[in-house]
Amino acid sequence: MKYLRSILRTLICLLFVDLTAQAAVILSDLQKRLETSEATENIPVIILMKEKPEGRSWEVMLSNLPRKDRQRAMVQRMKEFVDRSQAPLMESLGREKAEGRAQDIRQLILINGLSAKLRPDLIKKLATREDIAAIVLSKPILKKPELPRANGGGISTAGAES
Repeated sequence: MKYLRSILRTLICLLFVDLTAQAAVILSDLQKRLETSEATENIPVIILMKEKPEGRSWEVMLSNLPRKDRQRAMVQRMKEFVDRSQAPLMESLGREKAEGRAQDIRQLILINGLSAKLRPDLIKKLATREDIAAIVLSKPILKKPELPRANGGGISTAGAES
């Protein structure tokens, strides 16, 4: 009986872990947006790939280069890594773009991700891919500050000595 309970508990845990792993791919802000969006709306997202570069091996590989060449070599290695890592996804998104379900696709080399505007059904489809770690709603990081306008838009002279 103890053995059966242990197996049952393990199966429930595995089921729970699998469901949470799949549900965690689309983060909460994006999930809320998907629930309220139109089927034809293109939603701005950032897709993060699961595969990450082996930083230590790159460090060793690049350490033999002169300092002035390291940055160029590192950028080149990152581009090669991202192109290889994202090739299947980029091919798929290229087909989706031709059908009008994706637009503005851009690789984000430093984070092995990409930004795009995608239809809600495509976002849900991509969430099932095993090579994607997360899909997040793309939002502006900084808002343009609104500066107070005095004297018709010029610089305020209030309190300044003449």
